[in-house]
Amino acid sequence: MAESNQQHWGSMDGETEDRAGAVFDAADAVAEATEGRAQVVLDSTVLYGGDTAGANGEIYLTEKLPGKRWVSHNIIAVVVDTLIAEVTLDMPRPMALSLDGSLWGFNHAEVTTGWWDYQFERLEVDALLPQFIRDSLVAGLGALRPYVMDGKLYVDRLNPIDILIDDVGMRGSMPRNLYLRSFVDRGYLKECYPEHAEKIEEAESETASSFDLVLGTDTTTTRDDVLVYEAWTLGKRGKHIICCSNTVLFVEDYTDEFFPLVFLRSISPLGGFWGRSPVQRMAPLQTEHNKLMRRVQLGQHLMCTPRVYLQTGSQPSAKSRNGIGDVIYYTGNPPIFDTPSAMPAEVYQHIDRLTQMCFQVAMISEFAAGGTVPAGVTSGKAMRVMREYSSRNFINFERAVERAVCELGRQMLRLAKDLKGDTFFRDIFGDYSITSYADLTRYEPHIKVKPVSALSNTPGAQLEDINDLAERGLLDPKDIIRISTVPDLEFLRRRLLVSERLVDKLYMEMIRDGKPRTPEPYMDLQYAIRRGKEVALEAELREAPQERVQLVRDFFVACQQQIEDAESEMQAKMQEQAQMQAMAAAPPMPPPGAEGLPPELMTGAGPTGAEAPLPPPGTEPAPQPTLA
Repeated sequence: MAESNQQHWGSMDGETEDRAGAVFDAADAVAEATEGRAQVVLDSTVLYGGDTAGANGEIYLTEKLPGKRWVSHNIIAVVVDTLIAEVTLDMPRPMALSLDGSLWGFNHAEVTTGWWDYQFERLEVDALLPQFIRDSLVAGLGALRPYVMDGKLYVDRLNPIDILIDDVGMRGSMPRNLYLRSFVDRGYLKECYPEHAEKIEEAESETASSFDLVLGTDTTTTRDDVLVYEAWTLGKRGKHIICCSNTVLFVEDYTDEFFPLVFLRSISPLGGFWGRSPVQRMAPLQTEHNKLMRRVQLGQHLMCTPRVYLQTGSQPSAKSRNGIGDVIYYTGNPPIFDTPSAMPAEVYQHIDRLTQMCFQVAMISEFAAGGTVPAGVTSGKAMRVMREYSSRNFINFERAVERAVCELGRQMLRLAKDLKGDTFFRDIFGDYSITSYADLTRYEPHIKVKPVSALSNTPGAQLEDINDLAERGLLDPKDIIRISTVPDLEFLRRRLLVSERLVDKLYMEMIRDGKPRTPEPYMDLQYAIRRGKEVALEAELREAPQERVQLVRDFFVACQQQIEDAESEMQAKMQEQAQMQAMAAAPPMPPPGAEGLPPELMTGAGPTGAEAPLPPPGTEPAPQPTLA
């Protein structure tokens, strides 16, 4: 094995110079054993058109590809970029699932998924994933490293050229040793490890880059960097160590069965750990394409120039110029202007055939690379079908990306125990909520990948997806607004669904936290009743505590009571209003007295209906008229 001292440094004790030297010897042995692979990585980087860091990279390009300046059509770069765009079209996300199906597990999975969404957004993982995927396509292996520094979580992309793995003799298993090579500024390294400042000051200064180590070149620079190796060895007596050439900066026991890195291999190897690169498969085609393009370029330069043929003895009286409308007198037959062909048509056909073969090797279509669709594919449904069939070609690579995203989420969750303070996460309503890391790391969830949206990405195709669901009766108008991700509908979505979001939040607090809530008249009570029944049934199914299920029942029963009270009050008001309207429309009531008696004949009434004065004392009362 190349790592003759790998077990030696893993079994040594203390932070001694000998232990640091053993790590450097083992890492150098691995670098020497895998020098050919490092050269392949650099070749692939050059073919893709990547920068190999500075002047040495330019020297390397000149030596390996002296005709780089005439490579006018880089098919490899187009194919790789197209494949990255196809794979990241539906940006994957990790989603936690409950293994036991209990309500507690369901709530924890929901919180974990929200925390992942927040961390992916905060760390801009969407920007790291395309680079991560590109590394796997170009170098054969991509790597991400989640870590905690100063109580905060970070994710970095690693350069494949700095990953040293001796996988000689491996057959599909994880290697036991891994080394990361980095060049760190001396001053920054002393700030990170002040207790080793004296040793760091004495360490040798490295002016070479990783590419220099591979190429055997050297460049004088003004940098004052220190070569640092970080190494892991797995097993029952596993170790994690960081050291420079003359001292060990950090060492700890490492008992995990995997390295704290996330790997992606575009093509799984037949043996070993490092993957294969599609760029290497396309390299012969690209090289042949470059040769033909160079010949066409030279041929057009030499042959594709106008030539004028004159008969012997012809004596034109004027010379041909670049002017417009020249008049030239000649004797005999007129001259012949001819522009010969630089190359036969078969050469141009072969160039097109090489381009098609490169796309076939990568298993993508030229339509995807050009951002076009075949003739006749105009509807959103047709685009979905074409997308489905085209994605089957690289389905294995897509699944590898999904597994890598799941592993990244799993490792981020395991690092959460080292974080400080409370954490914010985006909940199912798109808002930020707070939870503690103790609650976050309580369970180990089952993880699967979900896309950002299961609908199509283009607005037209997405609207057709939604219309198909609506025509089948699966969506109501508010559901259409809810699931649509068209940016133009964002304000409308938040405004129309604010009441439903509030009700969902209250039910979540009842089930998750056991907080009793009271409905308010301004809420969507009908939705609260319908949603409350669903939540109660789901809580029963997940064996939630009965007292919390009862909170949900009490809530939607109170909603029903408020609706009934409001209806009763409305009916009472309507009856009172109807009575008032009926009284206003009825004829006036007759004055008190005998029915039909004229006012002047009423007892004690005068001509005007006023009460008559009493007769003086001793006076006979006036006789009253007799009614017939």
